[in-house]
Amino acid sequence: MRRSLKINAYFYLYLLVPSLVMLGVLVLVGAGEQMGLLTFLKCLATIWGILLLIIFMGYSMAEIPKTMWYNSDPKRYLDYLYHKTVEMSAECD
Repeated sequence: MRRSLKINAYFYLYLLVPSLVMLGVLVLVGAGEQMGLLTFLKCLATIWGILLLIIFMGYSMAEIPKTMWYNSDPKRYLDYLYHKTVEMSAECD
């Protein structure tokens, strides 16, 4: 649990610091003065969401059928589960 919290804290710290720097730059440059900074940030968030949607939908359109195809063979799926079990037991040690 502590390891997970530590990893997540680093992850969000690495996202928060550059975001605050970019927000400061946007304020200093005067980006979005006509529409307001809050509206400008909402537009950026919407663009980011659409970008993630495009990426994840493209990934899932290929990955889900491939996973279903691999899981349809019981021997291959059992070998995969054995492999994942060994990986998980190695991580716990």
